[in-house]
Amino acid sequence: ISLMHRMPEFKRHYDVAVSYWGDRTMFYMIDKVSADKKITWLHFDYSFPKRDNGIYLPYFEKCDAIVNVSTAVDDALIRELPSLREKSLVIENINSTELITKMSETGKGFDDGFDGKRILTVGRIADQKGYDFAIPAFARLRREGHNIRWYVLGGGDEDYVEYIKSIVEKEGVSEDFVFLGTTPNPYKYLAECDIYAQPSRYEGKPISVEEAKILKKPIFVCNYLSAEEQLENGRFGRIAEIGEEGVYSGLSDMLTNPELSQGYVRELSSCSFSNEYEIEKFYKLI
Repeated sequence: ISLMHRMPEFKRHYDVAVSYWGDRTMFYMIDKVSADKKITWLHFDYSFPKRDNGIYLPYFEKCDAIVNVSTAVDDALIRELPSLREKSLVIENINSTELITKMSETGKGFDDGFDGKRILTVGRIADQKGYDFAIPAFARLRREGHNIRWYVLGGGDEDYVEYIKSIVEKEGVSEDFVFLGTTPNPYKYLAECDIYAQPSRYEGKPISVEEAKILKKPIFVCNYLSAEEQLENGRFGRIAEIGEEGVYSGLSDMLTNPELSQGYVRELSSCSFSNEYEIEKFYKLI
């Protein structure tokens, strides 16, 4: 915010302005954009990490609506700032089953010839995502004889990526904890993996988990804010405590009990996860 005065204002006036990330983009929208209506979006757990209510509340109050991507995200915001209840609402991230399925049938997938179980995570390499404790858990499972390989799609800050790679080397799993980099189409990888894993410390409502649901993949997550909401209290996947022990025990359950993963697939296959209708809520806002 201290740098905001150096940033130029938009010269035009707009009917509607939307800050789609609800953090620094919201500050910029409020201070620098002229519009009849201003809407901000929250994709994250406002309550964790702890934020300064004295900074955020005045900006939220200047928004006409605050869109939260899940009920859990909405509840977390209202617990911290109850005065915002009347202008807060939930609009889920919109997913198209048809588009995601079509994209999963094209592009690049796994080409390493690995014949074991493939675990995949899609997400930037950052402290939030829990790779630092997931790697030791993975190494323990490898030492126990599980024929598994974990793949990561995503990039990150160079120094933090090097830190995570140093943990991989320390744990002796350099050949089996694989960094794939970034790709515009992750869906073929997602369709070909055996387990989709989201070992995050905190999340709003990760889109990649919704996409794994659409492609009917067994899912493992740590118990971030909206995990129970996303996986319907364990109906669609395994929810474990956040940390190394949680990752180890949760994945161990799925690897040693194939019926568990098969049950998740059956439940996922009985449901539709398209929600294009959510766009109607946005149209009503504007």
